[in-house]
Amino acid sequence: FGSSGDLLWLRPLLPQQATQLSASSTEMASTWSALSNTMELLSGLFSLEDSPTTLDPGRRQCDQGTYVEELRRVIDKVESEGADSEALDDIRQRLEEIEQEASKGLAVTVRHAVSGEVVAVVRARPTDTAAVLREGVLRETGDALVALRFIHGSKVLKDSETLEEAGVQDGASVLVIRSPLKCLTASFDGTSRVCLLREGSAPDDEVSISESGPVLSAVLSPCGGFVLAVCSGGDGSVRCASTGELEFYLQGWVSSAEYSSDGQFIAGASDNGIARIWCAKTGRCLHVLTGH
Repeated sequence: FGSSGDLLWLRPLLPQQATQLSASSTEMASTWSALSNTMELLSGLFSLEDSPTTLDPGRRQCDQGTYVEELRRVIDKVESEGADSEALDDIRQRLEEIEQEASKGLAVTVRHAVSGEVVAVVRARPTDTAAVLREGVLRETGDALVALRFIHGSKVLKDSETLEEAGVQDGASVLVIRSPLKCLTASFDGTSRVCLLREGSAPDDEVSISESGPVLSAVLSPCGGFVLAVCSGGDGSVRCASTGELEFYLQGWVSSAEYSSDGQFIAGASDNGIARIWCAKTGRCLHVLTGH
């Protein structure tokens, strides 16, 4: 009977139709079996990924590798049997993400430097830098208007240094120090300004610095504590970014200058073909380079 109660007549299948239906049913059963196997493998793989504390890293990475290889084999088999390739694209994309995660042999716990509270647990490779830790923390907290510095073993991690070079091993903990981002602007009116980037910033968050003339360039020191400014009159100065107070003038004429990556030195050049290197703490000229 039909859904409305009407009597339905069934017509016998011809031998050829019966053969086609039987073949189709066999193919569907084979495909369904492979898809079921695929979902079972996915379930096992995701359970390994979602509970990383149940296995030691070496065991977990080995099991993930086994599942990934088996899953890739099943996907190829399902596709070869005529399954819709577009339906498998999401699984392939997820598989690539899992393979990338499986290659990350370090689990680094990031803790707040003051409270000791766990901020995030970041998966990383030994060849990754602190940038990976920064991305993991920002992804976890959602706060983009902060500068992050990481400390491991009483040492600040440099952006150019890999985790392996810094001695960060699997299971290690690092401390994070958070501070508001600073924005520095300069103008031909002879001033430069330092602003704190945070929600609801007040006028008190801005520091205005008066220079000796139109400011050609201004940069923050790597630590964010000082402002290096170069004026049109050839003067170079370093001032406190929080108060605007003068720390020192650079010795010698300068038309452009920059901090070294470690903040220990200042390198600059002038229009007369002379370059100089200064001490970033005192402004004393250490080297004079001619012929440029």
